Amino acid sequence: MHLAAFGLFAAALIVCVIYALLAGLLIFSLCAFKMGHGLKDILKMMISGVKTAKNVILSLLLSAY
Repeated sequence: MHLAAFGLFAAALIVCVIYALLAGLLIFSLCAFKMGHGLKDILKMMISGVKTAKNVILSLLLSAY
């Protein structure tokens, strides 16, 4: 029972983090667009940021298990 509860909590936490990251990506992309950056520049910034954050996110996920 406790293991199932912990598993559900961990799954909910991961889902919340993913939604928060996607919301932040959308919000800051819109801010960059309003500041005058083109779509191509914003996509380059997104890819660069995801490459950087990917290592941190994978480390956090691996440390949870």
